Amino acid sequence: MSRNIAIDLRMIHSSGIGTVLSNVVPLILEQRPNWNFRLLGDPKVIEDYQWSKSGRIEIIEYRAPIYSIAEQLYWPNRKLKGTDIVWSPNYNIPWRWSGKIMVNVHDIAHFALPEIYGGVAKTFYAKTMFKYVQKRADGIVFVSRFSEEEFEKKIGTAKGYTSVVHNGVKEYSAI
Repeated sequence: MSRNIAIDLRMIHSSGIGTVLSNVVPLILEQRPNWNFRLLGDPKVIEDYQWSKSGRIEIIEYRAPIYSIAEQLYWPNRKLKGTDIVWSPNYNIPWRWSGKIMVNVHDIAHFALPEIYGGVAKTFYAKTMFKYVQKRADGIVFVSRFSEEEFEKKIGTAKGYTSVVHNGVKEYSAI
């Protein structure tokens, strides 16, 4: 069965989430040959990846800064018509998306340790987003049982399906 999946790739160059995206997205493309993908982000950045050249991929420009009100205001709702599910690789999910959404929660540090991330606005945004993830996400993938338990304790029980999928390690050779 054909599916239309949208993936927010704005963080593909960040260290942790970017590593997950650059390793997992090509695997999904390979394992789901009947699915179509809408990749959200900077087209020039996305086009650097060979796997983005597939005929099953549509690149949608979406450059709003991460963790900003702009990412909510400029969410490309109309361009995603017909999308079955949006995958947000971090807790900053779109408020204006009415379809299904899956989100990765790597940790809840922005919520649990506001003094490290500083600022009233950032703390408010993180707390608001985590509560929204709890109530809105159709699926949450946690990277550890600890993250899932902390989410449950500090934010509450998720409305949707939850699962723990540990981050993998890509084979590496120094030679």
